[in-house]
Amino acid sequence: MSAAPDPDSLGAPLAEPGVGDADLDAGFDGGFDTEAMPELSAWVAAQQQPATGEGFAELVRRLRERGYLSHALSDGEGERLWIERLSAAYGTRFEQSAGGHSAARLEQLFAQLNSQERQVGEEAPVEQLVAGVGDDEQFAAAAALVARSLGFESRVVLGVRLGGEGAGVPGVPACSDVCTGEHLAAWIEVRDASGWVPFDVSPQVEQPPQAIEKGEQLPEFPTTPEERDANEVDPPLGTGEQSDDADPAEEPPAASWIWPVLRIAGLSVAALALLALPLLFLPFAKRWRRHRRRAEADPELRALGAWQEMLDRAADAGVRVPRAAGRPEVAAVLGTAPARWAAERADRAVFSPSGIGDEEADWMWAAADADRAEREAGFGRMRRIRAAYALSSYGVMFAARRRSTEESAAELPDRTEER
Repeated sequence: MSAAPDPDSLGAPLAEPGVGDADLDAGFDGGFDTEAMPELSAWVAAQQQPATGEGFAELVRRLRERGYLSHALSDGEGERLWIERLSAAYGTRFEQSAGGHSAARLEQLFAQLNSQERQVGEEAPVEQLVAGVGDDEQFAAAAALVARSLGFESRVVLGVRLGGEGAGVPGVPACSDVCTGEHLAAWIEVRDASGWVPFDVSPQVEQPPQAIEKGEQLPEFPTTPEERDANEVDPPLGTGEQSDDADPAEEPPAASWIWPVLRIAGLSVAALALLALPLLFLPFAKRWRRHRRRAEADPELRALGAWQEMLDRAADAGVRVPRAAGRPEVAAVLGTAPARWAAERADRAVFSPSGIGDEEADWMWAAADADRAEREAGFGRMRRIRAAYALSSYGVMFAARRRSTEESAAELPDRTEER
């Protein structure tokens, strides 16, 4: 809430809070809704001041004492002049303060005051009650609402203080000949029987807020510990040391060792199951890889996928597929007629200007299936299982194999020629 500056009040000397009952008129009905600002209403109620001129003056005094001046959210470049000036004069340190004087911002100000008072107690020293952080405009708006909550008509005034160096207040200096933005101040005026009475509500700058940690707050109702009789008293009968004839403690049952063993065994089985879980899904992963390659829309990519599937199947079957050789040399190592035909078609798909069509891509996959069938024709059941769970096509090789990792390139062409 911010009213336009009154020309008659610009530079007017401000009265210190302390007017009496006869000076203020408490019959104003400004329509203040206490439920709309619960923190403000709670703070006013906690101060237990009457709705009189003296009661309002005391509320303004407490608001200024428990507030702390701050104009910015940060002390970055361009915002240090005011804090440097106050720090040199009063030892002021920077505290963050959000701008604006909306109802939500003022509620935040009173929430800080209420929280601190609950922590330290209402009888705590003034230094421990400092908590509300803001500028003079925010405190002016807060004090105007406090006045209206008590039934006093109030308004916020913007202007400058005219006079010498002593006419200003900490944080807002006065001006004489030339007034600039740094001299702009905010205060409130409350109507009495004769007119408007000004009140200075700028917060203090010397005592910063104190963060009260848990366990440091003062007790709300301090007590004096009761003195106890420290005379020595004999213990009651039957509560002394046990005699040697007492029954010894029962020994743990002999079967108690089985639970640690079962626990270790269970953890071991669970660890093995976690390690074996990827292997159980390995055949499904290979099937999904084959399906993804075969579903390629581009004929060239589908043909190259068939060639790569042929190499992966051969690697899982135990063939050491050379990495740096060309496709004809790799086909010679694979040693099947479908592999040699597929190598020539794959080179054509890559290097031929005309590329390769859908029909030839399907032939490549037929050759891959034929190569697999010819290779696994002589496999036993265990070797088929080893090939299904082999990780060679994923780049994982094992040093120990139950048979040679390299098939003879001479035997497979002989079998092809016999056909």
